[in-house]
Amino acid sequence: MTPKEETPLASRTQRSLQAVAVACALVAQNAFAFDGSETLGPPSGLTIAAGSEVLVAGTGMKDKFEGTINLNVPTGVTVKQVIAYWEGQALAADEQGITDDVLLNGLPVTGSRIGGPTNFFFSRWSSTYRADVTAMGLITNGDNVVKVRGLNFKGISNGLGLAVIIDDGQNTGTISIRDGNDNAFRDFANPLDVTETQTYTFPAASTERTASLAYFFGSVAPARPTTIEVSINGSLAPSESEYDVLGDTDGPEWDSYMHTVTIPAGVTSLSVRVVSADSGLGPYTGNLPASLTWVFHSLSLPNPKSMECGPDLWKKHITLWDGCGRDDVTCNIKTYTNWMRVFGVSSCRSKLRRNATVLDAICLTGDSDIERLNRHAAAALLAADSNLEYAYTLRQVIHIYRDAVGAICGPETVKTALAKFEAANELYCKLPTPRTCKPRCGDRDRDDDRHCDSRRDRDCDSRKDRDDDCRRSSSRHSSRRCD
Repeated sequence: MTPKEETPLASRTQRSLQAVAVACALVAQNAFAFDGSETLGPPSGLTIAAGSEVLVAGTGMKDKFEGTINLNVPTGVTVKQVIAYWEGQALAADEQGITDDVLLNGLPVTGSRIGGPTNFFFSRWSSTYRADVTAMGLITNGDNVVKVRGLNFKGISNGLGLAVIIDDGQNTGTISIRDGNDNAFRDFANPLDVTETQTYTFPAASTERTASLAYFFGSVAPARPTTIEVSINGSLAPSESEYDVLGDTDGPEWDSYMHTVTIPAGVTSLSVRVVSADSGLGPYTGNLPASLTWVFHSLSLPNPKSMECGPDLWKKHITLWDGCGRDDVTCNIKTYTNWMRVFGVSSCRSKLRRNATVLDAICLTGDSDIERLNRHAAAALLAADSNLEYAYTLRQVIHIYRDAVGAICGPETVKTALAKFEAANELYCKLPTPRTCKPRCGDRDRDDDRHCDSRRDRDCDSRKDRDDDCRRSSSRHSSRRCD
């Protein structure tokens, strides 16, 4: 229910009496420490799993006996934690207890009150409940359907949502959650006129990152203006804020919402505030702003990369694949390995000079597709020849490249091969450890023989001779850098 026809401004005396009533009700029920009443706070008594993102979905339950939550979880990710949130309005402060029971897929769930009861308007007292339902196995990879019953607020049962923490194994970071019960309507007196700003702090990164934000709201009616204000390092970021995106998105009186925010390099904080106001920037401009109950918010932010990835990683550590000393992490691919010989392609197809090396290719700085392909193919060669758990074998890297440049017939193009190598190269950002190499030439098939040359054989067979030779020619090989 929304206060469309309420008195525009409640008196401070009335609000003071309501506050006293709330306090008395809480004392009478032996209330424990909440996550947030008229604010959100870090979850109390709940450990939050690490992951890469929080997915949210819910169902509005106003005037409904049963609701349905539909949520798709991508294949290849791990479901780490599932948390249920529900909110509604009672007719009296002491009507809802410190726990509340619902049914999810017919199974009983008991939630603890984490915010409220708050007298939002008239005789409507809003409360939020939460339960960790991970062990119930409600959510798995693929399409999920969860049936909701048993919300029994005597005023209005606004809805229930599931927050699902997943981990894709690539962008794992810290999941930050704030939850509770924070109500706002533009025409009410403080503190019911605005929500409290939620600020998250984190270590700066040297590169830009993408954060994912997720929300649950109750009580937002359709076509009513709202603003989700996003600030970065304390400055409002209008381009990252959201305007008029709420209003029965999950059914009557319940909203689940997600969006992403770009976190520039060097940034250490992000703040969010939800405002009952007409920004003039959304589709509902001119309408009465929405009343709302903010129940849940999460920030998912990948941890900063510890060092460069892919080509940059190998360029920064040339001495670990230069064929000198005993610290090399590759056996077959070295700085001086001839590009045309290892791939079995012509200069015309690779757009490199005939005597170009792997080092020449990885040091390319151009932005054309073929230059980027050569750069990432060089990194792919090195990763596949090391002890990294790389996506492709050495033979597969060579085959993909040869297909892409037209040396053999197949489905690959320069663009498709580049996309494959770029995606694979971004998955590793740490150095492999040195390898103990054994000769591999002479007993392999034709594809493997392509990488085999007399110098490589000598390297594998006689490290001492190679080290001596390396020292004599260091100015030519080991001392070379991409700059």
